[in-house]
Amino acid sequence: MKKLIALSLVLILALGMLPALAYEDGAHLVFTFWGSPIEKEVINAAMKDFEEAHPGVTVESVHVPNEYDTKMQTMAAAGEAPDTCYMSIPMAFAWAKEGELVNVYDRLADDPVLSKDDFVDGTWYEWEEGKAFGSIPAIEPFGVFYNKDMFDAAGVEYPSADWTWDDFIAIAKKLTVDASGKHPDEEGFNAENIVQYGAQISTGATGYISFVWSNGGDYFNEDHTKFALTEPAATEAIQKIADAVNVEHVAPSPIQAKAIPSPVIALQSNMVAMYVGGQWNCLDLGDSDMNFDLVPLPQMGDVKASVMQGGTVVTNANSKYPDAAWELWKWMYSPDSVLNVHARGLWMPVQKAWLEEEELLDKWALNNKYHPSGFKATFIDSTLEYGRPFMNMYMPNFDEIEAIVAPALDNVWLGETTAAEALASVEADVNAILAK
Repeated sequence: MKKLIALSLVLILALGMLPALAYEDGAHLVFTFWGSPIEKEVINAAMKDFEEAHPGVTVESVHVPNEYDTKMQTMAAAGEAPDTCYMSIPMAFAWAKEGELVNVYDRLADDPVLSKDDFVDGTWYEWEEGKAFGSIPAIEPFGVFYNKDMFDAAGVEYPSADWTWDDFIAIAKKLTVDASGKHPDEEGFNAENIVQYGAQISTGATGYISFVWSNGGDYFNEDHTKFALTEPAATEAIQKIADAVNVEHVAPSPIQAKAIPSPVIALQSNMVAMYVGGQWNCLDLGDSDMNFDLVPLPQMGDVKASVMQGGTVVTNANSKYPDAAWELWKWMYSPDSVLNVHARGLWMPVQKAWLEEEELLDKWALNNKYHPSGFKATFIDSTLEYGRPFMNMYMPNFDEIEAIVAPALDNVWLGETTAAEALASVEADVNAILAK
């Protein structure tokens, strides 16, 4: 009996030690990340919370605001690569193929807390079948932010969730004003002296791709072997965005936009009434206490579509503390652990339960200044109902392709050429990359 009691005590003590063993007591982790000063504040706080929840583990939090990839390469060359970190997508694909990053599918298969099925479908970065270096830690879809005070002052009704591209342009015209107070559809309007724009549209691929999809087009063909932006449905969508700038005169060109400090400041200072941009802008707008709201993207064609995109967090396969590094990865992907990042509008959770269950939604997305009444329909409902992964999630060389496409489209946004002409001029080069 004494031996049995003694054995039981040993087992109890052993079981009690399991949490500590799971993350290697005494581990010192390095976590690197980028972002604005506000993001730095929020992430540093999350690292402190992690230390408190994992006694014996310390985290050296390294904020790298510029030249992030260069910093990563320098750290790796010195044998000091971070244990867990933000990583640019092209670098993550390259490191994963070299065996430098953990296959999180393997980890999740054995994890008692977190499962692959907990995540929104289509949010994984896979470098080959059955192998993923990470997911989007925060889904960052696009929607329309608008300044309610500007709408009220102009006597314009707020946009509805089922609006069309034509509705968007019509509303933007009512809110675009030149120095003499005229609108674009009024005689004598001076397009060279606009003091207030009805809209500003992000012209990067993340900004225009949802409109291309909505119009029935795509960036690549179905098996991703051919460039598809040259197809009529895609070029029409891109041309309509360019025409909003150069024909309708309701949005600034890229050159004119340089005179605007930032889209958020433009909304705050009544320079722009609507901004087509990413979810993360909720943080700065919420902090400004501006009277803003949100509405889903206007539908350009017959298809409902919303981009799912974002960075990733990865774990070093060569970490001295693999279990602790894995715990930190899970921490960054668990909304409860980094709740302030979500509640303050910077991130949107990637775990399905946090987008679907009222009790969890109430913790971050409801009834606070960072998430106005239109937030759920604009970002959560659209993601769950018709969200699509951004092209870099399945194309490791997408940045190489974009380096060819984006400069060609710059001339379209400036009105110097048509979308069809610009995209046709780079079709052969893009297809050559796809053929490699």
